[in-house]
Amino acid sequence: MDSTLIGWIPAAIWDVYSLGQKKTVQKIQKALGQGGFGVLW
Repeated sequence: MDSTLIGWIPAAIWDVYSLGQKKTVQKIQKALGQGGFGVLW
């Protein structure tokens, strides 16, 4: 039980982190797609 919990907690944290990263990337891509790219150049 303990070893399962120890393995599950970081996996859950990583899952949430990965989802957050994915949404951030999508926001950036959306901004770039709307002409936000010109701001970088």
